[in-house]
Amino acid sequence: MHKFIEKIFNPPADGNCGFHAVAKGLSLSSPQKEKSWREVRQDLIEEIDRNRNYYNQILGGAVEMDKIRDNLMATAITRMDNWLSKWDHGPILTNTYKRPFVFFHPDWQNFPPQTFLPTLCSPCGVSIMHPISLGHINGNHWILIIFNEHEIGKLPLPKLPPQWPGAHSHQSASNWRRVYSSSIKLFRKCRQITCI
Repeated sequence: MHKFIEKIFNPPADGNCGFHAVAKGLSLSSPQKEKSWREVRQDLIEEIDRNRNYYNQILGGAVEMDKIRDNLMATAITRMDNWLSKWDHGPILTNTYKRPFVFFHPDWQNFPPQTFLPTLCSPCGVSIMHPISLGHINGNHWILIIFNEHEIGKLPLPKLPPQWPGAHSHQSASNWRRVYSSSIKLFRKCRQITCI
């Protein structure tokens, strides 16, 4: 994947780094609508409130969702509970912004990279955008990885979670897989010839 990386955005290490990275990734595709990390947190809370039953089903139930939602309400330097989490926030991010989110970790053996695609809408009528790619480094910090390739099929994307899209998803959510299938196949091919 290194050959595809154009640059890295390294946000402040204030406990909101993941949300800073998401905000920066969103501003790259819509510079006129630049967001702050606080707005990203608020967007996720609003998404949870809109689709609470769905998230209760896929993210561990009502009690767990209460914790996830409460932890998004942080307003300053935060505890670990308030940090961005691939598994807690990945599905919410991708449905909030209707685009792929990709999560990387330097230890691919134990923490394989993962792509999340929207599950609550069809790609029809949605402007298909390049993924927002986040890297987790040093065990405690998120960065934004900005790739030099934005055309679908030319930028490799890691595999989807095994349960994607899931029984509770929008009936045409699986069409997202078709949109990005060439990118996912390219990632598998790159791993086989170790171009990553």
